[in-house]
Amino acid sequence: MTTTLKIVPVLIIVPVLIIVALASYLGPASAAVNQSAVVLQYHNVGYDTPVTTSITPETLTLHIKWLRDNNFTILPLTEVVSTLRKKKAFASDKVVAITFDDANISVCDTAWPILKKYKIPFTLFISTDAIEKQYSSQCSWENLKEMVKSGLMTPANHSHRHLNMVSGELLKSPALWKSTMQEEITKANELIALNLGINSRLFAYPYGEYNAELALLVTQSGFTGFGQHSGALGYLSDFSALPRFPASGQHANLETLSVKLLSLPFPARYHVEHDNPIRINGPHNPPKLVIESNDPYILANSQCFNAAGERLVNAVINNEIVVQAPSALPAGRHRYTCTCKSPDSDRFFWLSQQWLVE
Repeated sequence: MTTTLKIVPVLIIVPVLIIVALASYLGPASAAVNQSAVVLQYHNVGYDTPVTTSITPETLTLHIKWLRDNNFTILPLTEVVSTLRKKKAFASDKVVAITFDDANISVCDTAWPILKKYKIPFTLFISTDAIEKQYSSQCSWENLKEMVKSGLMTPANHSHRHLNMVSGELLKSPALWKSTMQEEITKANELIALNLGINSRLFAYPYGEYNAELALLVTQSGFTGFGQHSGALGYLSDFSALPRFPASGQHANLETLSVKLLSLPFPARYHVEHDNPIRINGPHNPPKLVIESNDPYILANSQCFNAAGERLVNAVINNEIVVQAPSALPAGRHRYTCTCKSPDSDRFFWLSQQWLVE
């Protein structure tokens, strides 16, 4: 993660300008379609699992068939990350990777037979504590070994206990917070390597929550980080917090998901003026996202929305698009999403920023 200052996770944070990501270069908009990829995020597959994080077996099958019918190349996430880090081109102009968060039993019992049938490579981000405690809601290590042996499943790190990593009382003690978060990352990594014999060096933030300090810790620990904010991946994406598109619940509809699957990395720098968490009664609520571009097309044609899909009014000042909600955000997780139609195709540049307000 590119940052101008080290951010210390305490309750009162000095308001400084924090560079969040370098989505692409500052220059004319260009649809480098064979230099980008999209990552989908799933959780549960079934009929009696939580609606907001679930997809039915029929819909998962429909997604897979749609991807194949529309000439998408489904690659392992490790290959996607490696290709982009090395700034190599993909053979296809439509690349997608499949991921699941949490080793919920529905992944082993319901999703796995479908993925195996269609020979779909996928990554499973595993929280290890629940497996160690042998919760009935979770896959077992034996279940996971079967999937790994197939060559289709890549196990990855989702922390040990699935904590809110940038929220709560631990933030009052920076030293304790850092040691606890390091242990969460390290312990999960050790258990995955011990039980499954593989180490992918991929990490997904629980609940998609992260800030500059946590992203730096993940990077220093040798991992590529993934959030739950939406967008496409490119050469110059922030590899400490890469975006993924949720594809479950209300996001499973292919009418809207198909547009996201064709998205491209947003060709502009962007930054926030204050890092997560945002204090509900603090001076930085509503938070502000600033997109920098010297391309008149991007400045004139970008549109931004809140998590409910409501249009946000953008102020264009010099070479910056300033995005801010009209009023303070309530406690919880929020998102600003900005898109701009590519001048070269019917595809959209796409970026988003997730906020944690408490």
